[in-house]
Amino acid sequence: MSMFGALFNEPRVLVIQHTDRAPGGNFCRGLEARGARLFYLNPMEKDRIPQTSDGYDGLVVLGGSQHAFDDVTSPHFPALMDLMRLFDDKKKPVAGICLGCQLLARAYGGRVWTLDSMEFGFIQHGVTEAGMLDPVIGGLELPELMEFHEDSFDLPPRASLLVRGDRCANQCFRVGHASFGFQFHLEADTAIIRRWVDLFRNGAFVDYRRHLQHFDDAYFEDFSGRIASRITGSERFCHRVTGRWLALIRQ
Repeated sequence: MSMFGALFNEPRVLVIQHTDRAPGGNFCRGLEARGARLFYLNPMEKDRIPQTSDGYDGLVVLGGSQHAFDDVTSPHFPALMDLMRLFDDKKKPVAGICLGCQLLARAYGGRVWTLDSMEFGFIQHGVTEAGMLDPVIGGLELPELMEFHEDSFDLPPRASLLVRGDRCANQCFRVGHASFGFQFHLEADTAIIRRWVDLFRNGAFVDYRRHLQHFDDAYFEDFSGRIASRITGSERFCHRVTGRWLALIRQ
C-alpha cells in the first residue's frame, strides 16, 4: 500500500474508464463501501496514462466497445498495458473487466480476436480447479453473469484460468502476482443493463449493429423481464469478489 494509503488505511485505486456507457457499477461501489478511494481517468477524453504506479495501491480497467487489438483507434493501449504490468510488478492488484480483461490478456502475451457472433445476456459458466483454490474466486457460488462482448482472447502464457465458459472459454483468469481478468460484467447493475439493452436494441452501439440480426424483439423483451430475477446473484458475487480483491491490497 502507498505511504498515504497506509497512514489513513484508505487504499487508493486508479480506475481507467473508457466510456460512461461502461461505468464501474457494483465493482467500484463495492470498493468505496469498504473504504477505498477511487481516482478516475478517461483516456478517450485525452486523460494521460500515468507512467508509474506511485500514489496508487491498485488498478481497475473497465470495459468499452473498443477492440483491445486496435492501437490505431485507441493509441493509449500500449501505455495502459505497460501500466497494468507495472502495477503487478510492484505487487499491486489489477482488475480488468471485459475490454480491461482482454487488454490484460494481451499485456501478458495473449492474442485478442473477434467472435463469430456476440455473446450477450446472462450466462452460466463453471469454476475451474484452479478457480476453486483461488483467493478471489474460490469457494464462491457462481451465478449466471452478464455478458456483452464480441471479442475474446487466448489465455496468456503462465496464466491460470479460473472460470470457463462453454461457448467463449476464457471468462476469468489470474496472471502475474495479483492481476485478474473478468470477461463477464460482474460490475453491471440493473440500471446499467437496462441502458445497454436500450442502446444496443436501438443501434446506438454503432460497432455492434451487425449483431442485431441475432436478437429479435422477443429476445429483448424476454431478457428484460428476467433481469430482476438474475441480478441478485450477480450482485452478491460481485460484492464478495470486490472484498477479496481489496483484501489483497491490505495484506
